[in-house]
Amino acid sequence: MIRLGLVGVGRWGQRFIETVARRPTRDAAITCFARAKDARDVQIPGATQAGDWREILDGHLCDGLLVVTPPDSHVEIVAHAAAAGMPALVEKPLALTADEVRRLARVLDQTPRVPVLVDHIHLYSPQFRKLKQLVAELAMTVEEIESVGCGVGPVRDYSSLLDYGPHDLSMCLDLLGLAEPRRLGPARMRKTAAGELYEFDLQIGGAVAHIKVGNGATAKHRLFRVSGGGHTLAYDDLRAFDEKLLLDGQPVAVSNRKPLDTVVDEFVDTVALYRRAGAVAGPVGRGGVELALAVAEIIDDVTGRLATPTA
Repeated sequence: MIRLGLVGVGRWGQRFIETVARRPTRDAAITCFARAKDARDVQIPGATQAGDWREILDGHLCDGLLVVTPPDSHVEIVAHAAAAGMPALVEKPLALTADEVRRLARVLDQTPRVPVLVDHIHLYSPQFRKLKQLVAELAMTVEEIESVGCGVGPVRDYSSLLDYGPHDLSMCLDLLGLAEPRRLGPARMRKTAAGELYEFDLQIGGAVAHIKVGNGATAKHRLFRVSGGGHTLAYDDLRAFDEKLLLDGQPVAVSNRKPLDTVVDEFVDTVALYRRAGAVAGPVGRGGVELALAVAEIIDDVTGRLATPTA
């Protein structure tokens, strides 16, 4: 059985607990966890509470580490996990700046065999994966993307561009490719009663993405629309399930599997492969870090280009 360690037991940490517990194969379990000193008390059946994440790593209490902590702690935890030979799955954003991601990447270069995965959750959605498949099957030349990811809060210790932006940017980059040249267009940030909204254009290869993200909306929105070659694909995560993915206005059937189930499955498979082979290289092992760096670079660029906020 794969022993998983959990660092962070907040709202998203609770989702990992539930997701691991309901896996039908029962080939993995959370066997240890650590929480912040000011976090609420949590009991996980069959799991031991450690003093902190260092105790988990120093004691080799697990086979793979789930890092579900605030982003300002990610670099330190993941770097130590890799040095300890411990595969890690870390929540987005991987770090607060591109420089921090580069610093982590340099550390990870010293341990190239140890896998580090980044949970860009929408990349594991059956709707997004089917959308990518259809783009390939239809031989679509993507010309335009409209990506809207907005909500009413939450307010965090870092900007909502860092909170919301990785979702939309990771989908754009995963669809169009990291090798394509990128050019940032106009960017603006607008303050609202609820928070802030960011809008910017991003050219990736021959496609233009119009992106709107932030915590300052009056209602939640999650739309990823792709156009080109006479076709339009729309992934709307807030529609009824059988209408979440549309091709030219018509529903497309997809699996009803929850993205986090797939995240956990793929991490468990990666940890199992690492245990057998002693290495997981290439996109499976480090592809998420490369993507996270590209996301961080774009967010840094948007932040640097922002005009004076408008009312």
